[in-house]
Amino acid sequence: MFVQSQILRTLGRPSSQLRLRQLSGDSSFKHRSDLVQAVCEAFQFRDARGALQTPNCRHALSKLASRCLVKLPDLQRLPPRSGHVCTLPSPVPQPVGQPDHVTDVVGLSIDVVTDKAQRLVWNTLLAHEHPRGAKRFIGAQVHYLVNSAHGYLGGVGFSAGCLRLAPREAWMGWSEVERQRHLLRVCGLSRFLIRGRCRNLASHVLGQVLRRVAADFEARYAYRPWVVETFVDPERSGSCFKAANFICIGQTSGQARHTGDVPNTPKAIFVYELDPAWRTRMRTHTVGTLPVRAPQAQLQDWVSLEFGGAPLRDRRLSKRLETTAAMLNDVLGHGIARHTDHEVAEVRGCYRLLSQGPESQVTCENILAPHRAQTLARMRSQKVVLCIQDGSTLNYDTKLACEGLQVIGSNQTTTKTRGLPLQVTLSTTAYGLPLGVLRCSTDTPSRTKPLKPKMQKWLDGYEDMCQAAHLEIRHDRVTMRSKIKGRPPLSLFSICTTCA
Repeated sequence: MFVQSQILRTLGRPSSQLRLRQLSGDSSFKHRSDLVQAVCEAFQFRDARGALQTPNCRHALSKLASRCLVKLPDLQRLPPRSGHVCTLPSPVPQPVGQPDHVTDVVGLSIDVVTDKAQRLVWNTLLAHEHPRGAKRFIGAQVHYLVNSAHGYLGGVGFSAGCLRLAPREAWMGWSEVERQRHLLRVCGLSRFLIRGRCRNLASHVLGQVLRRVAADFEARYAYRPWVVETFVDPERSGSCFKAANFICIGQTSGQARHTGDVPNTPKAIFVYELDPAWRTRMRTHTVGTLPVRAPQAQLQDWVSLEFGGAPLRDRRLSKRLETTAAMLNDVLGHGIARHTDHEVAEVRGCYRLLSQGPESQVTCENILAPHRAQTLARMRSQKVVLCIQDGSTLNYDTKLACEGLQVIGSNQTTTKTRGLPLQVTLSTTAYGLPLGVLRCSTDTPSRTKPLKPKMQKWLDGYEDMCQAAHLEIRHDRVTMRSKIKGRPPLSLFSICTTCA
């Protein structure tokens, strides 16, 4: 399987610097293009078709030259190149007799742009009628013209995906190494234009284009993309993308990608899976078992992974949470002060963390947030995931100083027991291997918020499971297996997928 070449990283390694200095010091290279070709041949920088990656290598060498790591031959004095694309001298004529519905369009065809004449028409359409205009995009590109007997009805353009996009990285769940190797498998729907008003034409064109874009990429660049990403302005609803089975995974930060784009305009991010089995092809998110009692070095790594970076509004509190988790692991089933190796200051710090007031961010949801993210990442690798939900109670009857408790039971002498109800969702594989705690919530009474009914707590857990399945895990089917009218000891939610 072809993976993306890491040209800049390869040339920036100390082991490559000696060979690169030898090539750049060769006086036989009179022009920079000759040096770029020699570097590509020496390091075997080739694309999926076997051709030398001279444009990418030239860009990498320019960056290294700006860092004074390599000396390049002087550039030839060429006339400055215009940054605008070539267009026709006049706009493309409007379609004649365009119907109101896509079923009435005569001779509808979607043609891939291959020659100069089609490229001029595509550039002119985008330059005059698209809000973002026409630009020189980078990386692999495939363009389409929507043609008919009435005239040109629009244009579609695909280019390389964004280098970094936080919501996309979280949705895909890949590591930094996987992102560097497989970023070329993400293509961006950079331009989408439909002329006039024709019902269902936009979603129909999207559906037709998405069925063939992977094959067209493979025919031109010898590899197939897996995921398509696009951005929708906040003033638009993106209904055509939703109709074409795109899913919204978040918003951009507002930073401009291309020069001239309007900055500080966060847009909705929509993605579409061209290959449903792309996670299997990338071999990402393999589930590994963790030891019950690991050595101290491995324990710290596990604690940082499962509890590091919790959104507690203060980095000191987040660090204290990691320390508390490591200390609780040493005294499973006992009080945190019973371990003789724990220092008094650390024990007091743990108690200060747990005694934060109601206005603080130290809540069950925020404490569990890093572990929930890791649990979702492990769930993505499974074909069948069982999420077992059950309720329990926390008995604080002996803690007389605790406030905000409620009655959780009473005995024959009408003596009442105080505590908190607890609702937990545990995720496991189909064979019973625990993947993590997906949700943990308590219901505390207050003057403004009454207690939830018992059935509502179960439904909240089910809604949370559905949201995780559709937005985070991207599983195909969620089924609920429980007796709603009865009082079962646990509720079992089964998520079945076909991604493996």
